[in-house]
Amino acid sequence: MSGVRVFKRGDTYFIEGMLNEDANMSAILAQNDPVLRLNFKGVKMINSLGLSSMIRFGEGLADRRVEFLELSPVIVDAVNIVPLIVGGQKKVSRIKSVIAPLTCKNKHPTLVTIQIKDLKFKNQILENPFSKCERCNEDMQLDGEGDPQDYFFFLTNSDD
Repeated sequence: MSGVRVFKRGDTYFIEGMLNEDANMSAILAQNDPVLRLNFKGVKMINSLGLSSMIRFGEGLADRRVEFLELSPVIVDAVNIVPLIVGGQKKVSRIKSVIAPLTCKNKHPTLVTIQIKDLKFKNQILENPFSKCERCNEDMQLDGEGDPQDYFFFLTNSDD
């Protein structure tokens, strides 16, 4: 049984669940959309076989116009390691937004959608893209030991 669910709402394809050995998104490649919009917010897990499937999918995108939207944290981690899942390092500009797991010093967790176009760099260092906690007004940071430079590594390592 497949751990991934793919459906279209409006002009966007939503990919949800677990990308594993049953993940097959080749049907999306057959679509004739002028811009292929792919939302990965609902992807909770990816294993090595799912990663392999995503690499084949990324290669299949070739030079099509593609927008990757709301990449979940597991997909962001995967892109940082294997950018081939979005078509290669020269194609990371296809990523338009990501989901960032944030927390404040008072441990209030939240998930925030970050638009890539809104990120700012100073001397090639990413400025803190996170806002204040809505509950306690403390600074937000990546949940755990995350460093924004590491989380958004795919941008700083781009050849675009």
